[in-house]
Amino acid sequence: MAVTKKDLYAAYAKHTKEGLDDLHEPGSDPDCAVCDEINLISLQLDGHPDATSAVQLDMVETPMQKAIPAVWEVEEDDGSVSIIRTVTHRQEHSVLARGKQRRKIGTSEARRLGIAIEGTKVITLDQAIKRMGRAGGTIATWGEIELAKGTALRKPSQPDQYVQFDGGNLAAIQKIAEPANAHFTKKHDKVQVDAYAGSKQPSFSLEVGDILIRLATGRLLALSQTDFEALYDYDSQIGWTLAD
Repeated sequence: MAVTKKDLYAAYAKHTKEGLDDLHEPGSDPDCAVCDEINLISLQLDGHPDATSAVQLDMVETPMQKAIPAVWEVEEDDGSVSIIRTVTHRQEHSVLARGKQRRKIGTSEARRLGIAIEGTKVITLDQAIKRMGRAGGTIATWGEIELAKGTALRKPSQPDQYVQFDGGNLAAIQKIAEPANAHFTKKHDKVQVDAYAGSKQPSFSLEVGDILIRLATGRLLALSQTDFEALYDYDSQIGWTLAD
């Protein structure tokens, strides 16, 4: 019975389901039975329907031969640097013939190396490779990115809401904290603001004098009065002040 691309996709899915993607690239390990299955189906789809073992890849003419997928860091003649994935011998030969320097990037490094996407999001190189499926080509280029370690200034015209916990104004705290649940602790001396589903907002507590801030994005922060006054210009409020 002739194999189809669905068989190949199923073999790739099997490789992922068994957790083998975390160990090596699909089709790259000669000692892996699922890799052998992937390579065998690929061989049959490439015009060798009578092949019974992926070992027969060694007997196929070079133009048809499958290369082991690899990832390279390449410095071009103009000084630019790219990360390139090769999945065929032609692509591999092209990489080896270009640029000033080139080196292979191993699996362990790919799991640690961060790639910036969409300006403010970072994924690992390993995740970027998986997004490509079976395709080869340029994965990333080196250069200035929007997301980096450094200093930043808040955008203007984005006022934040705030309320200071005075020991009894739970209702005011709850109003700003919504949809997070805010409640007194057992000793009734602090307010606990709980994490809630669908948010990366962590739980935290407010002591008397602390200030709860709701950013323009909706995220909640707790600051001491000292930190608040150092970071914010704010409208004064009328209230009672303890007499000397």
